[in-house]
Formats: sequence, structure tokens, C-alpha cells
Amino acid sequence: MMPTVELRKVSMRFGKVTAAEDVSLTIKDGEYLAILGPSGCGKTTLAKMVSGIWEPTEGDVYIDGRRVNGIPPEERRVGYVFQNIVLFPHLTVWDNAAYSPRVKGLDRPQQEKIGNEALELVEMLKESDKFPSELSGGAQQKVGLARALATRAGLLILDEPLSALDARVRMELRYTLRKLVKNLGLTAIHVTHDQEEAMSVADRIVIMRKGKVVEDGPPSELYHNPKQLFTANFLGESNFLEGVVDRTIDSWAVIELRNEQFLRVRGDGLRRGQAVVVSIRPEHLTLAKVAAAPMLTGKVQDVHFAGAYVRYEVAVRTGDAMIVDAMADEARFNTGEDVIVLFDLEHVRVYPRPYAGLQEALKLE
Repeated sequence: MMPTVELRKVSMRFGKVTAAEDVSLTIKDGEYLAILGPSGCGKTTLAKMVSGIWEPTEGDVYIDGRRVNGIPPEERRVGYVFQNIVLFPHLTVWDNAAYSPRVKGLDRPQQEKIGNEALELVEMLKESDKFPSELSGGAQQKVGLARALATRAGLLILDEPLSALDARVRMELRYTLRKLVKNLGLTAIHVTHDQEEAMSVADRIVIMRKGKVVEDGPPSELYHNPKQLFTANFLGESNFLEGVVDRTIDSWAVIELRNEQFLRVRGDGLRRGQAVVVSIRPEHLTLAKVAAAPMLTGKVQDVHFAGAYVRYEVAVRTGDAMIVDAMADEARFNTGEDVIVLFDLEHVRVYPRPYAGLQEALKLE
């Protein structure tokens, strides 16, 4: 059995600054959880409270049903991989990996067994005689991961483990991380600000903002059906159009946007006169020359080739700038060309307009 982790109404304050506020969260046995959010949102604070590096100002932390407030990190059976690669420069790869069993006082055969197993798991056993300075950044982080695995902890905390690496190494190592966690049956908490990284490794993602949990769920559910505007904006990209419900017809709603533009969408639960925000992701829009509802007319402002797709910036009649991502082999449009923007109704989401305004709801700080 791997540990279940539970945070019960935890808060962390540094003087007048609140890093985490009234967070309740359960991480299941064997779950790979990603905590995702912009810088300063409190995600690393949660990880450090679980590990015991920081004690919560309020609330309780439970690991496998045991309240661990006041219990030091070394007694929590937690392996921690840091954002900045932290290895002992004067020790070899093997000595770094075997550090935990050595300080626990295990005999030499046990140290060798655990150290070798950990390095083999991350495919670094052949480099065991080298020093950290002789390794690439990606290889050094693999050694850091081996050292965490050598603690024989059931809970692995990964605090921005890939952010110091270049893009290609990050992509390769993220899959190594998930494979290891799943093959070993570990419980993992992976802190990151990289949306693609979170979606590719996690069973479940927790979205944080300003010290609070915004929402959580499986990556596909959060991406396709975000309940909050902030999630729709932060996880991937979205276009947003503000408007007012002009009328409802059965399960449909006609929304009046700016400049007397109208858009017909599915509108269960919407009411006439309600202020709303319409959201749709760039890949769920299509550019055309022939009108077909639902649609808006506009003019191409800019075109960016991005390999598999082409990104269009379109100024629509509402006065908004919209982003449309089209497959590269589809019909091409040029800057200055008049176009029709077609909406895929299955992927249109309508939210109540936030009381504080759309921009405030989307702010990353």
C-alpha cells in the first residue's frame, strides 16, 4: 500500500502574506497528482507542508491516516526532488544515490543493493563512478530522482523537477517520471507551472490561484469542460467574448455581443438579460469563406506558421481579437483577407460574467 495524503483546511502565512489559504485536498493511494498554477500561487507551499519542510500556520496534514504536523521530514517517508538540481558535488553518482541508506546506518551490502536499484531504475547505473559536474542537466536530475527513490519512500514529491532543463530533455524526462511512478506504485505530487507537462503526466490536476484551489479533475475533463474561467484560460488557451443573453429558445440561447453581433449557442440554464462570457479554444474554430451558423465575420490580422498548424489572429466584428488554429494542410488565408469564423458548438462554453470583470478573473497574479 502506498500512502494517501490529506490536507484539512491548511493555511500558510508569512507575516501579512498568505501563501496558501484554507486548502482541503486528498491525494489517493497510487495517484499521480499535478499541482498547477502561475508563479506565487501556493503550489510549492502545499508540497513543502506535505513534506514537513514547512509547518502549516493552520490546519492539519495526514499521511496514510496519520497526522504528521510537527513530525520532521525524515520521519514522513517522503522522497523530494527539487526544482534546482541538488547533488553533492564531491560525491560520485553512486554515493549521491546511496546517501539515504548510508545515513540511515544500513550496512554496505544494503547500501549497494538500494543504490544500484535506484540508479538502474533511472538508467544511470553505468554512470555511477562519475561526478555531477561530468553529467548533463538531465542526467543530474535523474540522479536526484534516484536519490529520492533510494529513500524507499512511498510518497514522491516533485517540485518543478524539469524547469531547469531544456525543452527536449524536459519532454523525455516527464515520461520517465510517470513510468517510474506507475511501475513502482508510488503516490506522487508533481508541482509545475507548465500546463503541457501537467497534462502529460498526471492522473488528476489541481489548479491553484492566489493560494487557493480553483478546481481539480482529470486532465481531459479540465481541458474540455473547465468549470472556471481561470482554468479555461490557464490550462491551454481560450478566446473570450463578453455579451448578454438576448433571448432563449428551448435549450438554445442567442447572445448579443458587442457592436450588435449575435451568436446562437446551447444555453441550458441561461436566462434573458444575463451577462455572460462565451469561451472557445482556438482549435475549435474554423475559418471559411461561406457563411454557416454559428459564426462571426472578421478580417485576418496576422498569420503564424507553427509546424503542424497555422495560427491566425482575426479581428471580428465585435471588436475582439480571436485566435484560430487550423491544420497546416487546410485552406490558407492571408493577412488582410475577409473571413468567416465558424464555431464548433460542442466546444462552446458559456460562463456567468464575473462580478469583478473578465480581466480580473483571468489575471495570473
